[in-house]
Amino acid sequence: DIEAYYIPVIVVLALFALAGLDRMIYRLGRLRHISWLLVLGVFLLNYPTQNHRDDWIAHDQAMNTLVSVDSNGIVITDWWDCYAPIFYLQWVEGNRRDVCVIDKELLRRSWYFKYLARAYPWLMERSRPETEQFLALLDRFEHNRPYDPQAIQVSYINLLRSFFLKNPERPAYVTFIHEGDRDAQELLTGFNLVPMGMLMQVRVDTVVPEFDYQRLKVRLPRRRIDERSRFNLDRYRLFVRRRIEILQRQGRMAEAQAVAEWFGRSFLSAPVK
Repeated sequence: DIEAYYIPVIVVLALFALAGLDRMIYRLGRLRHISWLLVLGVFLLNYPTQNHRDDWIAHDQAMNTLVSVDSNGIVITDWWDCYAPIFYLQWVEGNRRDVCVIDKELLRRSWYFKYLARAYPWLMERSRPETEQFLALLDRFEHNRPYDPQAIQVSYINLLRSFFLKNPERPAYVTFIHEGDRDAQELLTGFNLVPMGMLMQVRVDTVVPEFDYQRLKVRLPRRRIDERSRFNLDRYRLFVRRRIEILQRQGRMAEAQAVAEWFGRSFLSAPVK
């Protein structure tokens, strides 16, 4: 996502470039009006490829993730491309403020806990022992003092698991799967994952609740989709495939067929890069 941080610099460089160009064109005398028309032509030729007004991929992906969560749910994610737009939708537009969303990678830094304490005081209060233990170990790492990486990892996983175990009344979700990485394997030991929309619901039983994929909105841009956007769109395929596999194993063929048909209708017209 580094490109977004370049925007202020690009704007400043564009202003300086225009100032210099204006000076150069001024020296052309009567030809300067033609020169400016050429500059305008270049702008108009490039504008369609840079226009993102119909690009709803990030917005829809974030909204679809929130739609996948039951009331007062807890979501632990490692997916920055989804967490960042959700952050905007919740705190700027006020969508689904009942959902607690935690970035497990940011949780590795002490400053993130200040945000969690403000946003979800109930969460931090219930996990106070695990939080204090982890922060004490993390402080040694952040201040270049001798530390035990294994102890930090164990405490980190205990903290993450406490968010689920100490809030049993709240449905829990993740955006990753068991085989994703070491953290996922340790965090999800003893739990079952059930694909629900754009999330995996974390359950202690084997129940697979119904979920209507028609609730999810997917709007594909008319322009060609770049590599980063296509990578994120592929996440739909991951959750849909898992959902269909589970439904088929349970003999719920009609539901599986409905999910497959929704996916086909939503992505059949995807532009090819």
